[in-house]
Formats: sequence, structure tokens, C-alpha cells
Amino acid sequence: MPLFPGAFASAEESIGSIASIEDFPSLAQVEIRVGLTWVQQCAASVLTNRHVLTTASCYRGTEVPEYSSRIRAGTSDRGLGGIVASVQDTIVHPSYGLLGSEADLAVVRLDVYLTLGTLVQQVAILGQGIELPEGLIVKLAGWGTTVQGGESSNDNLYSLDLTVHNNENCMEQYIGNQIITENMVCVGLNYINGRDFDSKDLGAPLYYENTLIGMLAFGEQASDQLPLIVLATGTLSSVPVVVF
Repeated sequence: MPLFPGAFASAEESIGSIASIEDFPSLAQVEIRVGLTWVQQCAASVLTNRHVLTTASCYRGTEVPEYSSRIRAGTSDRGLGGIVASVQDTIVHPSYGLLGSEADLAVVRLDVYLTLGTLVQQVAILGQGIELPEGLIVKLAGWGTTVQGGESSNDNLYSLDLTVHNNENCMEQYIGNQIITENMVCVGLNYINGRDFDSKDLGAPLYYENTLIGMLAFGEQASDQLPLIVLATGTLSSVPVVVF
């Protein structure tokens, strides 16, 4: 069924803007250890005070062991401040990898409990079975590049308004390249077809009025013609993953 039938109003051209973690307190960073240095690898969302949600490809794509990964929450700065917690284990959706990026989900259990408050909060997730209408204006938050074709990510948290695109058109654009399923949503800038993809935004949350509606799964780097592909979290209610 359509989500909020009246939510088709047009918006001005979307541009990235510096944001505060207070505006997105459920947003977290996935960091991996490279030698003696920790670097931000992906984004995640706080599910509980001991679990975060991200994409399975954040871990499987780079074969990162748990002891070389940690979560940083409660900060607007990439790689600085906030609360840092080591990863105890990850639970990857059992269907991940069977059909492209379908079921690209992972629940990460931390070795300590996060202290919830103003800067660290649990995310609200869109209910199961709610479709996102074409033309809906949604918001992406993360530390990826804000420049089309940009090569470097941002040290500051940014947010960006994007528009939901027609899935059938999106399938045609990605044909022979990636598999687009009914559990995915295509989004892009308002004034061009697509949006440049930065791997640092893998797992980055897509919101509608502070409710998580999806996580960034894939896209094309240095491209403004192919939409970004978001895994719709409206399918999460049926995900057979045990959170404990």
C-alpha cells in the first residue's frame, strides 16, 4: 500500500548539508582496523543498546573478522569522539548472497552495552508491507562524499534529500549489472537521474520523518545517471534473525 498518499510534494534541488548527530542519534559508524589504524568502513543504525543493523556486505565484501571491527556511536565526526564498542559477533541474513544483494542484512552484537541518551538512540523502523511512492522526498545521512564524482569522504556528518524513483525504470537501468528486487528502493537526486555512490555510505540509513525506511546497498561510483539502491527495511519484520 502507498506510504502517506499526500507525500508527493516537489522539493527544491537537493544539496548535501552538514548535519549533527543530534538530528540522527541512531546513526553509527562501522570501523575496521587496517594495521594499527581504525578507519570508517560503513554506516549502521542502533537497534538496541547492544545491537546495530548494517549491511552484510559491509563485512562479507571485505571479509572483516569481528576482532578487527568496532562500532562508534554518538558523534558527528568520522572516526572521532562518541562511544566505541568492540564487535562480539555478527548475524548475517541466511538468504544473503542467493540473489544479488537481496537480504543484505546483518545484526551486529556488541561486547558492551551502549548508554542511550540524546546522542545515542534506538532507530524507529518502518512497518512491514508499506510501499514508498515514487516522488517521495527522503533523507540520507552519512559520511560519504557530497560531490558528484568525488574521491574522498567527509569527516563531518552530512545529510542529503533524495527522491524515490520508479523501480521498473531502475531495473531497466541496472539490467545485466545488478539485480533489483521488490525489497529494494531506487533513489536519486531531484534534478538528475542518479547519485554518486561512496562505499563509506554502505549501510547508511534512509529516513522519512526520522523513521528508517532503508539502508544503502549499492550504486555506481562517479555516476549521476544511475540511482542508488536501498534495501527497504519494511521487510525486516519477517527477517529470521535472532537478536539477543
